[in-house]
Amino acid sequence: MMTESQQKVYDCVAEYITDNGYAPTVRQIGEILGYSSTATVQQHLKALVEKGYLQGAGRTLAPVDAGGVG
Repeated sequence: MMTESQQKVYDCVAEYITDNGYAPTVRQIGEILGYSSTATVQQHLKALVEKGYLQGAGRTLAPVDAGGVG
């Protein structure tokens, strides 16, 4: 189960990929969501990968199941 913050990061990544065809950078996610620390974004991304919601890293991040997660 995702936390509310993890859900926001997941949604940000999924929407960015839909709009641009590739994943946002950690810095871009932070700017979009208003996080001042890239470490916070990285913690959320790491948790989402460990929980199986995202796969890959950096610009290769992708939702594991974009149709049914969230």
